[in-house]
Amino acid sequence: MSQIVRNRVKLESQQMDNGFFTLRIRWTEQGKRKAKSCGLGSFEVDPLEGSNSRRKGIREAVQQAEKMRADREAILIAKERGWKVEGAKDPARGRVKTFLDYMRAGRDSNTRAWKNRFNIVMRRLEEFYSDPKVGLDDPCFEELTLGHGNTFRDWLKRGDTDRKPYDAESVRNYITLVKSELERAVEMGVLTVNPWRSVRTPVGNKRNTIPKEILVIDEVKTLARVDTDAPEAKRAFLVACLTGMGLSDIRALRFKDFSGGVLHYVRAKTQTGSPMEARVKLNETALKLLGKGKPNDMVFSDLPSDTAINKALDLMTRRSGIEKKITFYCGRHSFAVNQIVAGVNPEKVRQQMGQASLKTMDRYIRRAAELVEDGTESLGFEL
Repeated sequence: MSQIVRNRVKLESQQMDNGFFTLRIRWTEQGKRKAKSCGLGSFEVDPLEGSNSRRKGIREAVQQAEKMRADREAILIAKERGWKVEGAKDPARGRVKTFLDYMRAGRDSNTRAWKNRFNIVMRRLEEFYSDPKVGLDDPCFEELTLGHGNTFRDWLKRGDTDRKPYDAESVRNYITLVKSELERAVEMGVLTVNPWRSVRTPVGNKRNTIPKEILVIDEVKTLARVDTDAPEAKRAFLVACLTGMGLSDIRALRFKDFSGGVLHYVRAKTQTGSPMEARVKLNETALKLLGKGKPNDMVFSDLPSDTAINKALDLMTRRSGIEKKITFYCGRHSFAVNQIVAGVNPEKVRQQMGQASLKTMDRYIRRAAELVEDGTESLGFEL
């Protein structure tokens, strides 16, 4: 059985007695486990296993099943937040009346890390609607317009005597977060359309830079030699630096996912929302780090929490004398940049990372160009 896990609703394949496979979604609601067939027919091969998910016909079925998974998750979230779902074409019929109440409900139901981001945006929205110079009241959903979004964007960019203007990247992030919450309302029938969908935001520097620090190969080597109280976190991060895998993919990694020196997996998280296949040829260092085991065994069965991993990485970088703020995802960025510096074709790097578009490689290519004069070496190193 293969599965794609996002949040609380899982998309998985199930093998029937006749050997064929079907797709279904599975979730837990009010303490009870539930499952529902996607009704997309049967397949001779596992539709979520490796390259099968890329086949014509199977790919369309997987995309439809993923849409069903997303719809089911939207309904679960709506019920948890107390929103009216069925028949809620008129926003006034929902329990949440105003725009700010809706946003507060989203903040209160999110994870701690996401709440911190939400709190910042909520403070900006509350300041915006209470600013007498703006002259707008907290609107009901039916009163929320494109003009509100454009005015909020300009208010953030402009600043005044009591408030500094926000940089382009911050403005973009604030508007994007609000847009995503309004899109969620449309999915659940709380709104008929997203009035802020057409709000244009400044590009900022996101497309031109890598959002997190990267480690050049010499720094990866240095980190590999540092003592740590979290050896599994260190091993997993080094694997990320050598394969481009994200933490969620590494947590799901099994020994059967690599054979003949090639790692083959389907990315758990992508910007497009659709599963993307990644294939990486492993060097001797990576194979040594991954080790050996039974095909269905997990490669990393004893990883600590995400927070604990990042704390361990922070301590390791300080011990090594590397003056960079490193989190686990920096391993993926480092892999891409170091591959390009080593002369690997960006299209090949894109395939290795499971990226949907070559455009996503632009920022890595620019960063790599800055490092060419540093004399970086190949990705292999002795442990």
